[in-house]
Amino acid sequence: MVYSDAAKTDEVNTMRLQSAKLLVIVLLLLLTFCACGKKEAAEEPTAAPVTGLSFTAKDIDGSKVTSESLFGDSRVTMVNLWTSWCSPCIRELPELEELYMEYRDRGVGVVGILLDGTDESAVESAKTLMIKAGITYPVLRPSDEMGDLLNVQYVPTTLFVDGAGNFIGETVVGADLQAYRDNLDQLLGETGG
Repeated sequence: MVYSDAAKTDEVNTMRLQSAKLLVIVLLLLLTFCACGKKEAAEEPTAAPVTGLSFTAKDIDGSKVTSESLFGDSRVTMVNLWTSWCSPCIRELPELEELYMEYRDRGVGVVGILLDGTDESAVESAKTLMIKAGITYPVLRPSDEMGDLLNVQYVPTTLFVDGAGNFIGETVVGADLQAYRDNLDQLLGETGG
């Protein structure tokens, strides 16, 4: 069979398009399976796990905050552990803000902890993401005083604490707005809310 130059060009373009589509599919699959996988193993804790969180840290802008100032005025606080590179974490930021606005008058607080917040480029990326999502709740950089709280296997992971920093409710692994609502509704019901 004899091909004209135009036919050869069309065939080459078609092959390039198919290759590009295949590459996009492979990249999407890689992102899906790798984006929010296992966090690197942390050192074994040397102390027994604490029942009430008590720490001093810096917020995303570098201002000092304490766990007491974050949790003390709330009946329930959602503590959302996330990273600046995790797609589900980023996608849920606006939903967390909406949830915070919906529940804050019922005594619910939201605190984010940026697990890669020791890296300044991650902090700058997170600030941009927070502005885009309209985040008004506090987001913290990790501190050594947070201890075992930072040892999560997957992100996002969301924990719930009472006003004294005691763990309550069920830990939610993954971005699951309905699980957050169910947990909050149950916890507020248990505390008379």
